[in-house]
Amino acid sequence: VSLLLGEAQGLTADNPTQQAHLHILAPAFQHRAQQFAQAIQVRRDNGLDAAVKGFGAGAGRQTMTLIEQALDAMTAEEQRLLAQRLASADSRGAWVRGLVLAVAAIAILALLLAARLLNQAYLRSYRAEEEQRTLAGRLRASLDSLSQGVAVFGPQHHLRHWNECFQVLLDLPPAMVRTETPYAVFAEYLAAGGEPLLETEEQI
Repeated sequence: VSLLLGEAQGLTADNPTQQAHLHILAPAFQHRAQQFAQAIQVRRDNGLDAAVKGFGAGAGRQTMTLIEQALDAMTAEEQRLLAQRLASADSRGAWVRGLVLAVAAIAILALLLAARLLNQAYLRSYRAEEEQRTLAGRLRASLDSLSQGVAVFGPQHHLRHWNECFQVLLDLPPAMVRTETPYAVFAEYLAAGGEPLLETEEQI
């Protein structure tokens, strides 16, 4: 009994209520143990009937009632603590579930926003390309409407745009008249036929 009471005191060291119950329970157990010892002695001296009669007397019943009340109180306290812990666990579980749902909602909103931004960027890029194609078509139409040969070269002297008259008037091979052909190729090709028709890059 002493070992069990010691273990109970260690397990409930952080609970003042249970410690108070143990302060009542420990002496009651000791008193009841003394009553057992007295009953055993009476049994030896006066027989079983005398021991039973004395063991069931008023003092014995009072001690047992005190022990039962203390044990019931400790059981009720443990049940209260268990219910409190279960409620706290449910509350934490609900909080965690709420947090997970909130994070999931934020992630979904972020994905939707990213998809919207990507779609807008794609639309802007598509519109810019469409405008470039429109401008190129207008430039081509303008160049083709001219009766003179016209060619447009970029900063590095590479062919960018031209009209059909440019190729026909200079009698250029179709394979030569293509985008990114250097200006020097046209000048050298035309100079090979005799009188240079175009200025050299150095002259430009």
